[in-house]
Amino acid sequence: MGSLPVTGENQGTAAEREWMELKNISSQEVSLSGWRILDVHGNINIAFGSGDRLASGGFYLLSRGGEAVSGSISDKAYTGTLPNTGDDLAIMDGACVASDVLAAGSGWPGGSNKTKQTLERMPDLGWQTSADPGGTPRGQNSQGQSTAGLPRNATATYPVNVMIAGDAGGKVVLPSGDACLENCTDPYRAGTVLNFSAVPGPDESFTGWTGACSGTEKCSFLLNGSTSIGAVFHVLADQESVIPGDVPDIVPIVPDLFTATTSVSEGSLATDTAQITQPKMPGLFIAAVQIAGASSSDDFVKIYNASPETVDIAGWHLRKKASTGNVSSLREFPEGASVSPKSFFVWASSINGFAASLGADVSSTGSLAINNSVALFDASGTEIDALAWGSGTDQYGNGSPYPENPSPGEILLRKMDQGAVVDTRDNASDFFIQNQTP
Repeated sequence: MGSLPVTGENQGTAAEREWMELKNISSQEVSLSGWRILDVHGNINIAFGSGDRLASGGFYLLSRGGEAVSGSISDKAYTGTLPNTGDDLAIMDGACVASDVLAAGSGWPGGSNKTKQTLERMPDLGWQTSADPGGTPRGQNSQGQSTAGLPRNATATYPVNVMIAGDAGGKVVLPSGDACLENCTDPYRAGTVLNFSAVPGPDESFTGWTGACSGTEKCSFLLNGSTSIGAVFHVLADQESVIPGDVPDIVPIVPDLFTATTSVSEGSLATDTAQITQPKMPGLFIAAVQIAGASSSDDFVKIYNASPETVDIAGWHLRKKASTGNVSSLREFPEGASVSPKSFFVWASSINGFAASLGADVSSTGSLAINNSVALFDASGTEIDALAWGSGTDQYGNGSPYPENPSPGEILLRKMDQGAVVDTRDNASDFFIQNQTP
């Protein structure tokens, strides 16, 4: 929220001298090439280059306009302002994976605009107000502080959902050392680095992580919010014939804004595996819809390819019906558009730069609202999937519409069971509302 004025400087000028600082808490130097710091509105968009590096235990100082901070020369200048009311910030690595997130859109968890005491990190990675005005640029943060009278150990906890696809004894070893043999959900403290290991059964192989992790090595991440990971196991070829009726291995559906975050409430998952259908060809589903976020125009639709093959969607249409039943096009997908296996394709509203901040695949000035519905059509005009919510007129959709309208920040999210997409052809049964705000 700006800095203390130096000699001869007025309060207004000093207030514009905002800054932020990174610290490398790993044991190795980090190249920041390709990394970015973003906020959810697109106001902050800081790009790092090939020469930007951060030593182990070192600090990296960024200042608005490149101004010196308390006599310290900044490493990088940036444009844009940090709202006094709060903001959602993330630092993304070169693969566009969130390394850290500050979810403060509803208000900063510390700091003082009046005294210019900074918002700073505690050793346990919680947040606090700095002991002294002006903070500690290029130095260690205050010790023993707390935020809003809370004790130092009163950091938030978030659930981590572990989902296992496969049916031959594969397991995930949790940070506690316990084994998760099917779907598990456990709470962990925010700011904790969590490690999960996949151990295949005797008749299967581990093919990789989904959700917050990828690849086949140990799954390790810093917890900043409700998170889902999936471990996908495949039965070895000579054993497949002895497991009739095996549920198809379809990766979990995980919404992704800064970080992959899915908190599944009790009872939100289908329990009757007979409800799980084989993916309809070409295996594309509407996976998630948001009709408002921080702004009423923060709208998106996520499409998920559950099939094992890339699907060409050039010429396909995403359409909506307003509450009155009027039909309009959200977007026709361009030449070359496709969805890889077990991947998402995202449309988002371009209003106020929302689509750009989300990294959407396609965008338009279209919007979604209460009592609307959306449908996905292929290039021949055949309806592939549809979702309705609320009580609009002549809605698109399958079966009954989802009975509630999501509130701002909430997402209509498709259910899954044992890693498989739930598709009973009934929107009221196949979806649930997920609140994205911790």
